[in-house]
Amino acid sequence: MSVQDYIAIFENITRHCDVREHYSQTITRFVSGLRSKIKCAIIMSFHDVDTLEKAFDFALKLDLTLKGILIAKTWEQCSMGIMISVPLEESTC
Repeated sequence: MSVQDYIAIFENITRHCDVREHYSQTITRFVSGLRSKIKCAIIMSFHDVDTLEKAFDFALKLDLTLKGILIAKTWEQCSMGIMISVPLEESTC
């Protein structure tokens, strides 16, 4: 499942369930459902992800990077503003 599909499902569920919780808990719920490489990158830069919209955007960009649509090579700064020390395909959390 793509991150875009996951976001649509997540938004649909939270809207229909009328979830009322602190925004940080909602962000945590969203992040916990992501693939491990994306989840790890978001957790490592969590101070920059302070809204659900930022979490959505960051996850989408990471998903595109992992699919090779955005280029992020070893030791280059990727478009999300994080430094990647190893190729994304080999990174572990």
